[in-house]
Amino acid sequence: MLPSNRSRQSVALGTFLLLLAQPLAVAAWAFESVSIDQSDLVRSSFNPVWSVSWSPDGKRLASGGYDGRIRLWDENATAKEVLSGHHQAVTFVAWSPEGERLASAGQDGTVRLWDAGGKPGPVLEGHNGLVACVAWSPDGKQLASAGFVDRTVRVWTAQGKAVLVLEGHRYCVHSVAWSPDGKRLASGGYDGTVRLWTADGKSERVLEADGGNVYSIAWQPDGKRLASANHDGAIRLWTADGTPTAVLRGHKGYVASVAWSPDGKRIVSGGEDNTVRLWDVGGTGRFILNKHVNIAHAAVWSPDGAQVLSGGMDGLLCLWDAKTAKLTRTRDLSRIEQ
Repeated sequence: MLPSNRSRQSVALGTFLLLLAQPLAVAAWAFESVSIDQSDLVRSSFNPVWSVSWSPDGKRLASGGYDGRIRLWDENATAKEVLSGHHQAVTFVAWSPEGERLASAGQDGTVRLWDAGGKPGPVLEGHNGLVACVAWSPDGKQLASAGFVDRTVRVWTAQGKAVLVLEGHRYCVHSVAWSPDGKRLASGGYDGTVRLWTADGKSERVLEADGGNVYSIAWQPDGKRLASANHDGAIRLWTADGTPTAVLRGHKGYVASVAWSPDGKRIVSGGEDNTVRLWDVGGTGRFILNKHVNIAHAAVWSPDGAQVLSGGMDGLLCLWDAKTAKLTRTRDLSRIEQ
């Protein structure tokens, strides 16, 4: 499903189908809904935000969008730089672990590297069609990318040299994530599987669940659990060896993104229901963050866990206080000079 601003269905890049083999604990916690006055909102269907990333030092933000540009912001969401290079939508952005480089993936089939100031670096070519995701290894020496069209996961050096091509998914690959120790990769695709790989490219395990397509996967910072965002509106939690442990339900519609907090105790998700949701995986409480008026496609934590950054198909970037769930900053890309 390629990027488009013509319909709600077309803005979703992809999903995983996971078939659960055993009963799970299903979370049934109460949400506290935080509503925001939207009277000042200008809706933007011309520049959806596909991806957001927070630099490790907490001082810089990056966003990628439908217009093919990457925008760099300071920690207060004040615009600093606009990076051009991709010829079509920027589907994913990711800061390197040391924060000195930025990787971007695009509908044009490339992965592009930039220095922290926005100077372009190597262009990684090899995928046949849209690249849905890119992820740095924990040591910053390698990258992995998810081929939405060619159904492969590719591993590259930080200098842009192709190292491995991982094949096994029968349909589109949408997400890829390194384990915190750098010894494993997880990938998910339209074939209904999450696949675990060794760092040298050997297939280790195939996880199946009953959640329909999955848009995002993320490792807990200590590497003990993996979360997947599913088409059925649920977030599924797995042990590191692939045993399903819990299902978090609340979104109405598919879950587009999922990310663990730095302390590994909370999860943030964005979904088709236009909401950003904060989950306490220990079961004590959650928030619904209401500001977006179209799919909340991306959400990440600040490095200190104090804030959340979200981006949506409405063209909005939103900064939230993670403790109070209050909106602290909003940027509408439709109001920014192109």
